[in-house]
Amino acid sequence: MRKLLAIVWKENYERFTDRAGLLYMLAAPLALSIILGLAFSGLSGNSSDISISDIPVAIVNLDEGSAQARYGDIFVQAFVPPNPENEDPDNTLHHLFDAREMTDEAEARALVERGDLDAILVIPPDFSQSLTLDAAAFAGGPENVSLGGHAELTAYWNSGAQINWSIFRDVVQGIANGIANSNIAINVTVSGLIQANPLFGLQMATGAFNDTFAEIAQAASQPGANPINLRQVNVQGEEVGQQFDPLQYFGPAFAIFFTGFTAVFGAASVLQEQRDWTLQRMIVTPTPSLIILAGKMIAAFVGGVLQMVMLIVSMTLIASLLRGEFTNIWGDDLLGVALLTLAVVAAGTGIGAILAGIVKTNEQANNFGSLILIIMGMISGTFFALPENPALTLISRLTFHWWGREGFTMLSNGHPLADVLPNIVVLTALGLVCFVAGLWLFNRRLEA
Repeated sequence: MRKLLAIVWKENYERFTDRAGLLYMLAAPLALSIILGLAFSGLSGNSSDISISDIPVAIVNLDEGSAQARYGDIFVQAFVPPNPENEDPDNTLHHLFDAREMTDEAEARALVERGDLDAILVIPPDFSQSLTLDAAAFAGGPENVSLGGHAELTAYWNSGAQINWSIFRDVVQGIANGIANSNIAINVTVSGLIQANPLFGLQMATGAFNDTFAEIAQAASQPGANPINLRQVNVQGEEVGQQFDPLQYFGPAFAIFFTGFTAVFGAASVLQEQRDWTLQRMIVTPTPSLIILAGKMIAAFVGGVLQMVMLIVSMTLIASLLRGEFTNIWGDDLLGVALLTLAVVAAGTGIGAILAGIVKTNEQANNFGSLILIIMGMISGTFFALPENPALTLISRLTFHWWGREGFTMLSNGHPLADVLPNIVVLTALGLVCFVAGLWLFNRRLEA
C-alpha cells in the first residue's frame, strides 16, 4: 500500500507543479465557460433567464382616433406602463421593453440615430380612421360594409441592435395582427346583424352603437385578449421552462471535457514511462507489476478528481462574482455532485487505461486519445446544444461526456439524487470495465 501511495503522490506532485499543465487544466475551461456564458447572456443579472430586457424603444402615437376606436392607444398601453414606479409584475412586455410615448417623430428618430433608442414605432394620424367601418355604407346593406382604407405603421431601428429590433418588430406585428383580426370579426358581426335586421344598419349609420363597438374593438385588439394559451411540455409531460443558464450548461460540459484529457492522458502516461525505461526499472524491483500499473491509474483518477473540484469551486466563484450574489450552477445536492464527479473521472480514467492497453507508444496514445475525446465532445453536445434528433441522441449517449453533463444539468435544476443515479451507475460501470480491461491488456503485453 505504501508503494501504491508513493506512486500516486509522485504522479500528482509532478502534474500539479507543472505551470503549463495547470494553465491547460484550469485556465482553458474557465476561460471558455466565461466567454460562452457572456456570449449567450448577460451574467450580471440575478436571473438565470437569457438577459434580454429593458429594450429602449418609443411609440410615437400621432393617431387622432375615430368615432369607433383609438387603435394607436393599444400600442401605447401594450408597451408603456401607466405607472412606471408600480409596474405590473405579470406584464412581460413592460419588463422586456423600456418604452416611452412620444409625439415628435423627428426627435424620436434623432434618438435612434444617436443610439439612445433601439427602435421607434410611428403611428400615423389617420391610423384608426383607416381601420374604421364606413358608417355611410351601413344603410346600403351588408354587401356594402367594408373595413375602410389601408393602414400603415412605420418603424425606425438602430442597425447595431438587430436582435432587439427583431423582438420589437415581432411584438408590433403581433399587436397589429390582433387589431386586424378584431376588425374582421366586427365586420362579419355587423354584416350578419344588418342581414338579419336591415334597421340595424340605419341605426349604425347614425352612430348609435359607436361607443359599444369602440369598447369591443379596443378589448379584442389587446395583446392579452387571445383566449388560447400555448403550454410547452416535454415528452414526459413536464412543463418546459423558458430559462437557460449558459454556465449551467457549458460549465459542467467544459469541466468534463478537459478533465477527460487529464484522466485519459494521466492513465496513458504509463507508456511514457515504458518508453523512458523507468517502468522496466520499476518492474524489476520487488513490486508486483499490477501495483505499479494500478498506482498510475489511481494517480490519474485522483488528479482528475482534484481538477474537477477546483473547476467546480472556481466556476461557482466566477458565476457569483459576475452576478453579484452567490450562484451555485452545480445544484444544492452536494452528495449527488460528489458522486457524479467521481463517476465522471472514473469513466475518463477507464478510457485512458484501455487506450494504454491497446496502443503501443505514448505518441499513439496522445494522438488517438485527443481524437477520441474531441469526437466525443462534439457528438455529446459539449460545444453546442444538440438538435432534437433520435439518431444524435442515441450516438451522444455512447460518450461519458453526455452522461456527466446531463447528470450535472439535472442536479442544477433541482432533481433529486435518485434521478441522477442511472448516470452515476453507467459512468461507474464504464470506468470499472475499461479500467480492468486496460490493466489486463497492458499487463499481458508486459509479460509477453
